[in-house]
Amino acid sequence: MDTPALNPSNPIYFQLESDLRKNILEKRLNAGAAIPAETELARKYQISRNTARKAIQNLVREGLLHKVQGSGTFVTEHADNNAPVKTRQVVLLGFSTSLSQESFYEESTYLPVMEGLNRVLTPNNYNLVVAYVGSDMSPPPCLLRKDVDGIIIDGEPSPEFYERYIKQLPHVGIQYVVPQLSYPCVKSDNQRLMHLAVERLKNMGHRNIEFVSSCIDKYMTKENYYAFLLAMDALNLKVNPDPLLVWQRPKVNGIIPMETEMPDLTERIEKTFASSEKPTAFICSDWLYAQAIIRAVENMGLKVPDDVSVICRYNDKRESVRKKITGYSTRFADICADAARMLLGMISEGTYSPNIVLVPPQLLEDSATIRERMTI
Repeated sequence: MDTPALNPSNPIYFQLESDLRKNILEKRLNAGAAIPAETELARKYQISRNTARKAIQNLVREGLLHKVQGSGTFVTEHADNNAPVKTRQVVLLGFSTSLSQESFYEESTYLPVMEGLNRVLTPNNYNLVVAYVGSDMSPPPCLLRKDVDGIIIDGEPSPEFYERYIKQLPHVGIQYVVPQLSYPCVKSDNQRLMHLAVERLKNMGHRNIEFVSSCIDKYMTKENYYAFLLAMDALNLKVNPDPLLVWQRPKVNGIIPMETEMPDLTERIEKTFASSEKPTAFICSDWLYAQAIIRAVENMGLKVPDDVSVICRYNDKRESVRKKITGYSTRFADICADAARMLLGMISEGTYSPNIVLVPPQLLEDSATIRERMTI
């Protein structure tokens, strides 16, 4: 295998993964060949063994590599572009335009996707391949080989990528709608979700409600925020004209990186409470920011839920059970299962309809909201 040429603009595991992929596709590593051990790759790339393992696991998911217990990791027999491969295969494509690679494979996102898709694909004898498309929009090997029957799209492909690699095959999106491409999609009913969240807080006596997110440029967040504004207007509640808790944190190489540590919102919260219309409730885009809000308001001497209520958005019910904050589940696993059913119908019947299917949210109640309060 070639000595790595390190590119400081990319995460190091991504460089290792890209180098391995390139060596396989260009047949520097032949079918059946063993790749170097994790310890050797870690030493060569000056990374940890866990980071090397992550790159290898991504290529195993793509079907380029396979592991043999007690023997090592090997290039699959069909890892070159021209070899015939098995049929009845569906690929899940994640895109850097929507999610960083860390976020795509993060447990709270990845597990509901796998559970939902395989709930339908496995009983129908379909194999699921997973691939992530980086900022260079390089297609995964399964699309180059044309060995998939259909595509699940998680993110926003570029128009050029869509025309060249997706359009000719049955395909369904999950969560992300790209209007100019007009393909079928199954997604959460975010307008309904936000209306229910705001209505619930209003019924508890809250009048000053803030939306919280640091990723307002993301499609999903932007849609949720607009839905929040519509709900506030429909329920005759005032919106903060200068929100300090809705912003866009910096991107790295055009990608919003996944946050691994709880952000410090103390300064933003203090300035927000300094206004004449002090908030009594927060709707957070995810659990991490709900936790950050709780910590910030408690540092000010306030109590949750006695003084402030917090609601957040979850991907599924299991996430809420672990994290103990009232919220609404997007039912992501159900979304993925519905998308898989739609895709298999398109494959078997050859039909195509650019419909958008909305899945209603589910309330997941816990201890971060108070049932009744005096109207402020």
